Amino acid sequence: MLGCTTNDHGMLAERFKYRFPVGIARHAIITEEWRYIQRMDGTEELYDLTADRNEWTNLAARPELEDTKTELAAWIPTTEAEPI
Repeated sequence: MLGCTTNDHGMLAERFKYRFPVGIARHAIITEEWRYIQRMDGTEELYDLTADRNEWTNLAARPELEDTKTELAAWIPTTEAEPI
């Protein structure tokens, strides 16, 4: 299932499978290769889905993946929708 949405920069996000708020997480961005989670308390999770399909190893603290986190975080909206 591919989600099609735009972020606050107006860029089409077709390449991402999902972009959704989850539980206590603020947002999650999921691609074929990565799952990036940004929590409301500022903590982050990053999983390499090609090497770690069960998401056992959080790679968010690895300095060599800062560019990956920055690229994925750019798709997170800067404003939230009003609750229905």
